[in-house]
Amino acid sequence: MSNRKRKAGVLLNISSLPGPFGVGVFGREAKRFIDAIADAGFKIWQILPLGSLDAGNSPYAADSAFAGNILYIDPRYLEERNLITKEELVSCLYGGSPYTADYEFAMQS
Repeated sequence: MSNRKRKAGVLLNISSLPGPFGVGVFGREAKRFIDAIADAGFKIWQILPLGSLDAGNSPYAADSAFAGNILYIDPRYLEERNLITKEELVSCLYGGSPYTADYEFAMQS
């Protein structure tokens, strides 16, 4: 008999997190999501591959299995560490819905 307990999880891609940059990022919104699913009793957060996207924005055709997608880096983190300017951070802000994944905007920012 196994001592392993059953666990429940949630599948949500990083890009689907609501946020101010056109796509979701590893930032405050990700932390809030983790806290929310933990409070709901979930133990696992499953995400889609983190590599580069193909022409149709699919994460399943990445150029490398080892590289991450720079779109998921939180620009606020970069600004806090003086890696980008405040003006560059402002240029990353998306004017549309925080519940939309707009890869084209995010790639141009």
